[in-house]
Amino acid sequence: RAQSEVLAKRHHAAIQQLEAERRQVQAYHEDLQEQQLILAQRLAAVEGLENEKRVLARQKEEMARHRDALQLLDRRVRNSMGSQAPGPPVRASHEIRLLEKRRSVFRAASEHIVGPRHAGA
Repeated sequence: RAQSEVLAKRHHAAIQQLEAERRQVQAYHEDLQEQQLILAQRLAAVEGLENEKRVLARQKEEMARHRDALQLLDRRVRNSMGSQAPGPPVRASHEIRLLEKRRSVFRAASEHIVGPRHAGA
């Protein structure tokens, strides 16, 4: 009888130990799932920032092209002004039509510089 009590106590202790280990494994599994969720959120944030970075780089390039086009247009206008103008006269009516048509100084300037068929590309 004493031997069966000892075996029962060992069995009970083993079951308790297995339950404790199961709880540990479950807690570890939940921690891993939480970390996985956090990593997925961070990845999404990083991808979003990378997309924004690419968009900003494209916008920066476009702004630089527009700035160059405006500077060229400004130079042409300055060179065509005055009685001793070194350059050919700028057709103001053409410039105004472009501005009214496109409602964009940048687009009008770029179309004037590179031509209407290349400005949209």
